[in-house]
Amino acid sequence: MKIEQLLFSFFIQNKKFSLQGIGSFYLVSEPVASKDETQNFIFPENSIEFKSDKNTEQDELLIQYISEITKKIKPLATSDLESFTMLNKQFSNLGKPILLEGIGSLSKNNIGIYEFTQANKVVILKETPSDFETKKAGELENKKTQKKSNGFTYILITVIIIIVALSLYFILQKTSNSIQQDKLDKPAVIQKIDTLNNLNDSVVESNLNSNLYIKNFRIIVRNYNSLHKAEKGLKSFSKKSYGKNLMMYTKDSVRFSLALPISANLNDTTKIKDSIIKLYGKTVIIDLN
Repeated sequence: MKIEQLLFSFFIQNKKFSLQGIGSFYLVSEPVASKDETQNFIFPENSIEFKSDKNTEQDELLIQYISEITKKIKPLATSDLESFTMLNKQFSNLGKPILLEGIGSLSKNNIGIYEFTQANKVVILKETPSDFETKKAGELENKKTQKKSNGFTYILITVIIIIVALSLYFILQKTSNSIQQDKLDKPAVIQKIDTLNNLNDSVVESNLNSNLYIKNFRIIVRNYNSLHKAEKGLKSFSKKSYGKNLMMYTKDSVRFSLALPISANLNDTTKIKDSIIKLYGKTVIIDLN
């Protein structure tokens, strides 16, 4: 639903609402039965009162209503309402009226105050204020029923998963026991090595060299010239799965770096750098100090 439609339905239920930096609307007269068979109810003239106030704050109840109807989290609902308000304020600064569907219009006078004109015929289609409450109650009941149904489905799925897991466990256990029994049935092959000199010299040298090259170091992915920018960058990366292990440090309190702590064979640094560049999209620097 559009924000205009949500404003109208909220207004019918709560009898008032506010727009930030613009003012507040009040429903002072109840709707009356329409003589027009194509409609249900109408608002008589002067049944809506508007108070202009540039210091009006955001309507928290309206934001909560938008969030519930659109199924959006509250920050997104707030953003939608703010965008609607700011856009219409810009239009009013250009001399265009702010049109509020089913409610009326707002125009700025020569001294910058908003003036309200009620719609010629404000109509509630199909639903009355009491209908809204009935509908809301029905929606809550449907949600409860759906929640129970979902709960049963989750339990059923969980039971199936447990049964499958147990079946796999017993199959693997049986297979493992069979392999162990085969090993016991076969004669053991004992390989005797008298001294370290009998080992292949090249293998010994390779293993020793590999262990010597294992070292703790850092790979710098970003550099910043201020602590504020570095903290902002760290906060941004921390929201991503591959950025949660980043650390921030400085050597001179002038240049701040974001880096990944690494413990690996130095011969593998090229592969490690290539992998990190794919994630962070820039050239990285190895810091061995």
